Amino acid sequence: SLDEAPSCPQPSNLLALSVGSDNVSLDWTSSSSDNNISFGPPGFNPTSGTIANATGAPYTLTGLSPNTTYEIYVRDSCGTGDVSAWVGPITITTNCLPFAAPFIESFDGASWVSGTGFANGNDAIDNCWARDPEGNTGTFGSPYFWGTRSGPSQSFGTGPDNDHTTGS
Repeated sequence: SLDEAPSCPQPSNLLALSVGSDNVSLDWTSSSSDNNISFGPPGFNPTSGTIANATGAPYTLTGLSPNTTYEIYVRDSCGTGDVSAWVGPITITTNCLPFAAPFIESFDGASWVSGTGFANGNDAIDNCWARDPEGNTGTFGSPYFWGTRSGPSQSFGTGPDNDHTTGS
């Protein structure tokens, strides 16, 4: 098949160089120094996203929210009304803000979902926290597991008996 080349070729090699708590440094290959960046929540339509205008790459996209996942697209603008197709998305999650000391975590927010059963395999923890994927080995050779759950531990001496704030 032989097709006419587009009047405004699309950029390529879109990638995130670094991610901060409110910004992302982007790079791409382009034949134009006038580019549009569209960003929004996962699954958004790039034609209805928030648009930033860039004068080439690399470019630092700012004004993002901490601990938030975004999809990002880029396109070239070759003149008034002459734009390329959108390229992307790439997906990034901005970093969490640093915690100021002293810090108290109640584990009661919406980002902590209580699990059930051994190792609480169906629980969810806040994105600003992490579990050791290797697990530390306990006294009896099995790895330690931790998760969120409502109520006391199911076996003696393996966890808290009650919540220090509500007693439940």
